[in-house]
Amino acid sequence: MKLFQSRVWLIVAVLAALLFIGVLVNPRFNVVSVSLDNLIFMMQSGQVEEVVVRNETDVTARYLDGTTVRTTKPADMNLLEEAHVEEGQLEKPLLYREEGPNPVLPVLRAGALIILPLIALTALYVFYIGRVNAAKAQGKTS
Repeated sequence: MKLFQSRVWLIVAVLAALLFIGVLVNPRFNVVSVSLDNLIFMMQSGQVEEVVVRNETDVTARYLDGTTVRTTKPADMNLLEEAHVEEGQLEKPLLYREEGPNPVLPVLRAGALIILPLIALTALYVFYIGRVNAAKAQGKTS
């Protein structure tokens, strides 16, 4: 029974470590940073499929080839007016949306980056202690 419990703790530690790595290597870090002028040029040339503005300044865009880029803009700037992009002007429609602040996701991400390593270390410690206690118990019976 004790061997089973120690293996469960090892599995918990491995799962917590894998989740930590998954949170750490978020696809958000695979985004290429570009200048605002470059993004506006790509919008004018029809190479941009979708533009998302978060918190009035953080701009994320997806090109037609699937590349995701990000940049920042001034809060008082209207990106569509600045790029002079109007409906019907482009071959493919440009998806444009603005999103307000969402404080929940950054808090969850920060919490996961703190809690998951602690769970992994605690589980590894309990696994190690279980193995040591099993070895001591086996030594006393011999």
